[in-house]
Amino acid sequence: MSKEKSKNEINQHKEEALNKLNKLLDKLINSNSPSKADKLAYWFEDYARLLESEDSVTSFNSYKRGDVIKAELGFNIGSEQGGLHYCIVLANSSPYQKVVQVVPLTSIKPHKNLKKLRYGEINIENELYLLLKVKNDILENQYQEQCADIERISDSLSAEEYEARHKAARINLDRSKRVKREINRMKLGSIVLVNQITTISKLRIVDPKNNNSVLYNIRISNNSLNKIDEKIVEMFTKREH
Repeated sequence: MSKEKSKNEINQHKEEALNKLNKLLDKLINSNSPSKADKLAYWFEDYARLLESEDSVTSFNSYKRGDVIKAELGFNIGSEQGGLHYCIVLANSSPYQKVVQVVPLTSIKPHKNLKKLRYGEINIENELYLLLKVKNDILENQYQEQCADIERISDSLSAEEYEARHKAARINLDRSKRVKREINRMKLGSIVLVNQITTISKLRIVDPKNNNSVLYNIRISNNSLNKIDEKIVEMFTKREH
């Protein structure tokens, strides 16, 4: 059993680690890929933020199998998926569970040969894009209907009622704008990376955090989930398929 280090030893280790990190960052900044230094610095900032919030969070959101989330996967090594990524939840997770099992998504690049996917990859085409598009259409229609109703009965509304109805309408308008911004940032197609299945802390989840979030209630189809199940069985079990 290893002896517990003293505070002086830990401080010395800290200084050595920070020195190595600074040297690495300086090296990357002066290399042909300075963006790696920026990503690494962001990763340490996020890591520190998550550690600081870890003890203060006592309850977590629940997630259902098939939910689409956006999570900060951290700094990647080699071909690992890192940074902010869409992921698909693989199993139901209650508010009392601190972790969730997911598979990351990656966008379809222009040069990608969809007839020759890598082992463990599944093409779900533009399913996520269409799900968000439908959500945005619903929100826009709700906003327009709310405005029309307000206009129709405006003469019978008190000032307080008028403002309350406009406030409710503006909530849907704000939701629509945020969904639209997300759509505009997306590529049309997505690939599921079953070969990078992982368990993450719910603290890493950026969206959805509540029912106003962009990805709230966005869930992929049973058909896509079945394809993921089949690939998991193929890759990680001895069952014949």
